[in-house]
Amino acid sequence: MASIRVRRRRIILPAVAVAVVVLIFMVSFCRSGSVGHMPSTEEEGRDYQEMKRKMAAKEEKEKDRSSETWTEWAKKKISGGLGLRNELRADGVNKIENVASEAGQYGAEKGREAEDMAAEEMKAKGEAAEETTEKGFVAGKKKSERIKDDVVGSEDEL
Repeated sequence: MASIRVRRRRIILPAVAVAVVVLIFMVSFCRSGSVGHMPSTEEEGRDYQEMKRKMAAKEEKEKDRSSETWTEWAKKKISGGLGLRNELRADGVNKIENVASEAGQYGAEKGREAEDMAAEEMKAKGEAAEETTEKGFVAGKKKSERIKDDVVGSEDEL
């Protein structure tokens, strides 16, 4: 029995809230709406007519401005070829600049690598030449000592 009362309350409370919201909406809608303006005095009638003229003049000025700006925009677009050529040209130029820059960077990197390889090779060849020179010097020294020994030994024989 208690569960039935709880269920009714759960249904009734949201229904009442929705009804109140709808009622408030209808009241505000009815207050703001009007069938038309019926001035009660001649002075209010003149004020209303003057306000209508000002509103019409304001709307006319806005139409002129909007049509003028639209025509200027269209004129610029047509004279500029709708801007597509310029955008495509700019994209192409940017792409070419990027490719050229990347190619330059790649070339510089490969140049540095070649320079490093050449330096290493020169260093290795220099070390090899130094070793060969040293071996030659040692071999020459030994040979000169043998010759000296031969010469000294032959002088002793004489």
